[in-house]
Amino acid sequence: MGFGSKRKLKLLLGALFATCLISVFTTYGSDSLPESIKFPIDTSWASEQLKGLKSSFGKKTSTTYDPSNIKQIPYSAIEKLYDYELNSVSNIDWSHYAYVNYAADENYLCSSIIHFNRLLETATQAKLVLLVAKELTELSPDHPVSKMLAGFKALSENCIVKPVDTITITDDSSEWSKSLTKLHVFGLTEFERVVYFDSDALITNNLDELFFLPDYVQFAAPATYWFLKDSEIPALVEETKKVSASLNVTSDLYLIEQKLSEKIANGEEIYNDLPNLPKSLYPKSENADFESEDNTYFKFSSTLMVIKPEQSQYESLVNEIIPKYTNGTKKYDMDLINIEFYDFNKTVEDQINLSKQIMQGFKPTMLVLPYDKYTVITRTLQDENYQQLLHNGILGYETSDKSKGPVSAKYYHFSDHPTKKPWNYKKISDVSCAKKAPEDSCKVWLNLFANYFDERAKYCVT
Repeated sequence: MGFGSKRKLKLLLGALFATCLISVFTTYGSDSLPESIKFPIDTSWASEQLKGLKSSFGKKTSTTYDPSNIKQIPYSAIEKLYDYELNSVSNIDWSHYAYVNYAADENYLCSSIIHFNRLLETATQAKLVLLVAKELTELSPDHPVSKMLAGFKALSENCIVKPVDTITITDDSSEWSKSLTKLHVFGLTEFERVVYFDSDALITNNLDELFFLPDYVQFAAPATYWFLKDSEIPALVEETKKVSASLNVTSDLYLIEQKLSEKIANGEEIYNDLPNLPKSLYPKSENADFESEDNTYFKFSSTLMVIKPEQSQYESLVNEIIPKYTNGTKKYDMDLINIEFYDFNKTVEDQINLSKQIMQGFKPTMLVLPYDKYTVITRTLQDENYQQLLHNGILGYETSDKSKGPVSAKYYHFSDHPTKKPWNYKKISDVSCAKKAPEDSCKVWLNLFANYFDERAKYCVT
């Protein structure tokens, strides 16, 4: 189904032409074509024309995209895009989409089993792919890991176990020493789009809407808001107001979301109307560098990522990039993704250069997701310095939600100190909130741990 009536007609004609061309070529061979139109038949082009009938959002060649900014996409716009897809497409082929988790040991495997059971309870039809360290698939049938893997595969025909080689950083005893293994997700090219999320977390709702971001978006993820503080919000808002005033556009997030909603409903391109990420948040170039010792700059998080896997990127990752990071560099998956692929400064520089060369042919490739929906770090729930940030998922824009109560996220990532990961405890009475934690947020925090304990007992083999 197309995005706008004119686009539908173009796609329909293109698809019909592609179908006829392939039919003639496959039936009679290229000799059946007149000399004047003979050319190498690229069936992948024809396939793309046919795929375009399904969803053409973001494929209008007449659009000149803003190359000078990194864009944030509000949750309301993500929901509207999903609603549009559901209403436009009579039968979504969910085999093209997958949720992905990675498990390096028994504890992470248990968490993955919890996630996938929760997703199945929300009636997702996407594939559920479990990347498992090969050594875990070679244990005896009566081992708890083997039983959990067998139970997972029996849950649904959509449940898939994919053994992968563990990528270990040498001379590194930290909890992140095997974190590069998750980057195998970039190689799942059998899927059109995947939603990867770390397993040391808890999902609270369906995430299917993330599969239907604009087609040209190759990568989307929340940013590391935990490197900021509530005290920095006013300056970011003021920065956005000044920039918006100079461009004669609104900085009112409510009005921006209204406009986005109307454009989506009318089948129009929305990228240029998305909120800009304040440029003061772009990391310093020297920090987003392989040689830098500072890893605590604002950047993309790798806890949850929406990815369109590409073979060439994956081959470069495996053959050229990952080997640089496995020799005790103290750089991990999040660092690699930002340094090698999605550094904010470098991306804008590349976008501007590319737009000068081909203008209307330039398309953006990444978006910043709202962290207050798609990655809330549990320690920030308890910290009074983050209570406003937890309600400002679009940075630099004032929100109508002025409350300091607990946020309602879809994905919470367990990261607390001195509290350890939840599998290190047996029951809820073994953990407690920080002394200065806001009461409402403390209840949310404790509830996350309680849910984990309950579902571990329900789904995991010990």
